[in-house]
Amino acid sequence: MSTTVSLLIPCYNEVKHLKDTINEAEKILKENLESYEILILEDGSTDGTSELAQKIAVLNPNICHIHSKQRLGKGAALKKGFKSARGEIIVFLDADSSVSPRYLPPTIDNIRQGYDICIGKRNPEHRKPHRKITSIMFNWITRNLLNTQITDHQCGLKAFKAETIQTLNTYSRENGWLWDTEVLSIATRQKASIIEIPVNWTKREKTSLNLITDPIRMLTGLLRIKKHITHTPQYQCLTPWNPLDYSAKEKTTYKQST
Repeated sequence: MSTTVSLLIPCYNEVKHLKDTINEAEKILKENLESYEILILEDGSTDGTSELAQKIAVLNPNICHIHSKQRLGKGAALKKGFKSARGEIIVFLDADSSVSPRYLPPTIDNIRQGYDICIGKRNPEHRKPHRKITSIMFNWITRNLLNTQITDHQCGLKAFKAETIQTLNTYSRENGWLWDTEVLSIATRQKASIIEIPVNWTKREKTSLNLITDPIRMLTGLLRIKKHITHTPQYQCLTPWNPLDYSAKEKTTYKQST
């Protein structure tokens, strides 16, 4: 029997949250799917996450631990996972459950209904003002600079048709946290059908935000992506896209779910 869904969980130093996230996610997948696999993409952790992931995988045939000896970055970890995934639908979820696994069923259902990509759109109400402002600015700049219509490029819940993400993966250059934004920008350029669904977001850990250096780093990354997409031969030859043919569509099919 073919694997219906591959759930990828990229993680770095998430020993506090990983087990609970896996348990909740697997319970939901069992209740809703005939077959599934969970790939723990452990990215050179130093806090015991690797050992925990290995213990979880040994005890469960539906779970696989993919270990990196050194930290590669979120994008690079996901790329490794996509190459190993066997599912017809591939989903990734952040290990800290800042977006709850309970959103997995509606995310998967949207792919079953025909969308190429389904992504979470976080509720900003629970964010501190400076983080809310930074997020709004980042997404506004991204929409205008990279010509997307997406509300939330960096949400830690995304699902793809397998053939869609495997093709996008061949063109991706970003290996860090901006992988999401790059891939969605390429997908938009290729007229992929994308839907956003609203999700609640819960802050799990205190992380620092430098209001001077971080915006500069974000803008530098976005300019790098724009240069890659618009000025390199491999991106210019994406239309028409094989094996996926979106060339007949006039524009990206985009929808926000309510």
